[in-house]
Amino acid sequence: MATVKTVLRKTKLTNGSYPIALSVSLNRKSKFFQTIFRAFPNEWNSTTGSFTSKNSNNRMLRKVKDKALKILSELEIEKKEYDLKDFEDRFRIISNPVQQTVFYF
Repeated sequence: MATVKTVLRKTKLTNGSYPIALSVSLNRKSKFFQTIFRAFPNEWNSTTGSFTSKNSNNRMLRKVKDKALKILSELEIEKKEYDLKDFEDRFRIISNPVQQTVFYF
């Protein structure tokens, strides 16, 4: 069973904010996927893994998390055994649809 969480990374950016990443764990292995979101520690609720009520980006962050959960449920239906590499392949293609328009020769 895989788990998906949104976490505030510990690496401070130049403007003083911290990046928000999607943490996917499967079979005691974790992988982090960067999101477009940034937050200051006072804007982030670490227990719920979301912005505080002052910030309106919670809905968009929830969409990213829902997309990851949908991919995981599809993988569970299609494959009996899957790993983080399978998830990463699907998640990155859905997140970056430009990659789908490339024709391989």
